[in-house]
Amino acid sequence: MKGFDYDRLRDYVLPGRDPKEDYQGAVVCGIIWAVLTDILFFLVKYVKAWKAVTYFRTGVGDTWNFLDEGIVHILQFNGNQTYMPTFAALLAGSFSGVVIYSLYRAVRALSDKNYFTNGSKSIYLMNRLDEKHPIAKRCWGRALAGIASVVLCTMVLVIIDYLIYRFITPNDYLLMGVIG
Repeated sequence: MKGFDYDRLRDYVLPGRDPKEDYQGAVVCGIIWAVLTDILFFLVKYVKAWKAVTYFRTGVGDTWNFLDEGIVHILQFNGNQTYMPTFAALLAGSFSGVVIYSLYRAVRALSDKNYFTNGSKSIYLMNRLDEKHPIAKRCWGRALAGIASVVLCTMVLVIIDYLIYRFITPNDYLLMGVIG
């Protein structure tokens, strides 16, 4: 099976750069960023909420202060029973990673534009090429690939998070009728 032909992307990277290295770096960084953000914002809150519900129901578990952790504020209480927070409450903040990484890629694309104004890489030479918007293509190609990777990976992780929430959490920990 033949791999992806990175030479087709040569017009979308800075002169002298390896397209395979540039695009793989942008995509891998986007995926790593999405996974780290998901772990930080969803999975850590999920585990803390699970421990809090278990502690409030059984009195067994860590005796750390739930008020300091901020988990009590998103737990659901019904009568004298404690339930897991809604999926939306656990997911809060997970999309900030997409925004931060997208801003990073935009700043990086603007710094790539600055690449053409320094030294012998003349902006005037690039503007004389027959291509339409050659500088924009070369500066934003990598940025858009990285942004697309972080968005797609985040979408897949949200689906996985929902499956974890819905099928791993015991049914008696979920408030009836409140899944999302």
